[in-house]
Amino acid sequence: MDDTVSFEEDDDTNSLVERLDRLWTRGRLGASGQQMKKTVGKYQLQQVVGAGAFGIVYLARDTELEKAVALKLPRLEVLLDVDKRKRFAGEAVMAAKLDHPQIVRVYEARLEGPDPYIASAFCDGPNLAEWLSDRQQATPWVAVAKLMAEVADAVEHAHSRGVLHRDLKPANILLVAREDLSGDQADKQSDGQSDDDFPFSPRLTDFGLAKFSDMHEADTRSSQMLGTPLYMAPERLEGREATVAADVYSLGVILFELLSGELPIEGENYLELVAKIRHQPPRRLRSLRRDVPKDLGRICAKCLSKEADARYQSAAELATDLRRCIDGIQIQGQLPTWRSRIAYWCTRPERVVNAGWFGLVSHLVLIAWVASAVMLIPTRFDLDEIQWFKQVSQMLYGVCFGFGPIVLGSWLVVQRYRWAVYVGFLVTLGKIPFQFRAMVYKPVYFSDLYETGGVYVFMDHFIVAVLLLFQLFFLGCAIMADRKHHVCR
Repeated sequence: MDDTVSFEEDDDTNSLVERLDRLWTRGRLGASGQQMKKTVGKYQLQQVVGAGAFGIVYLARDTELEKAVALKLPRLEVLLDVDKRKRFAGEAVMAAKLDHPQIVRVYEARLEGPDPYIASAFCDGPNLAEWLSDRQQATPWVAVAKLMAEVADAVEHAHSRGVLHRDLKPANILLVAREDLSGDQADKQSDGQSDDDFPFSPRLTDFGLAKFSDMHEADTRSSQMLGTPLYMAPERLEGREATVAADVYSLGVILFELLSGELPIEGENYLELVAKIRHQPPRRLRSLRRDVPKDLGRICAKCLSKEADARYQSAAELATDLRRCIDGIQIQGQLPTWRSRIAYWCTRPERVVNAGWFGLVSHLVLIAWVASAVMLIPTRFDLDEIQWFKQVSQMLYGVCFGFGPIVLGSWLVVQRYRWAVYVGFLVTLGKIPFQFRAMVYKPVYFSDLYETGGVYVFMDHFIVAVLLLFQLFFLGCAIMADRKHHVCR
């Protein structure tokens, strides 16, 4: 068989490292892809069973204990990159801290030398993503709830050991047929088993992007965004650090997908998807599947809250509510209140820019209105040249010294200058009483315009006062957003 390799069909986006990586993998597989030509330590490689961002997973045979294991070897690009190699080693360290029935057990790891590896238990079954893609009909909601309660238990165990997964998705949940479980595991998981039980037991794997909860995000990531956007929490897409609540959000997406067969938020492309996850509320579960209980819809909605504080504060709380829903007991978690939704909207980082643009546009409109009103004075009044000059001078004075600084300040708010936000708030707060006084007692400019009656005086200043109130509101939101997210400079 011809072993030559042609790169002619590769597109321009394939890097040399990726090509070498394929050659390196092919060398391990052999020409047929079945007969392996490599032994790593005491492990005889047999076939590739999976691949991730940092490594390739092989079915291997432990030549000493005569048993099958999953052997993860780093990709060539990982071996060539010091930071990625450290992250590969970090996966072994974190996974070794975990000992839970629903987490793939790590047997051994060798992190030094030319062939570092991680040897773990081999799960002879599909992952949840593969199983989901093969489904032709909806899975009973009770089975899904039981499965996700087990996954949440595994995530809670990791959190209790200070490990955040950061890449929870169906592809990282392996499935083991329950009849294949042995000993105490089978006895424990068969208690109370019914027709609504999921036919597989889940195994959480791939801690390649995990981090300890007391580590800073900058210590665990490169310039790339880590994780899968489809399952990432809004705050992760905004560059904020991973938390327990971010893993809970990912569990909520998986739960929603298992129940409905669709994702709560979808987009045509990457940028649209990220924007929708950050700003658009997720679809309601019961709008896609009416047979699920309302409480299960509430559980999904709570997990998928945009605000991290509105979600379950631990995976254990999620697991508890899933089991309460199965048992027909009232769940503990409730949907976000209208107050929390308003608070979330008011403290979004984009409120700073919104405040700036509102002040800028509203005052430019006021400048245009004042200028046009002054230009129309000769059509309503018989003015001599001196009186006309007085009105135009008054207009220019008001525009330059009344509106001009506010327009400039609003533009500085758009540029996210913190001092401009606070000064703008105080100036607007000070202007409102004078505007209401003018609305009731006496106009503050262009007295000739108001000779037609008091109603015109009132409405003119009332509109300006309303605009100032809105501006004050947006600037207040900008201050809260900056205090929470530190978006200004």
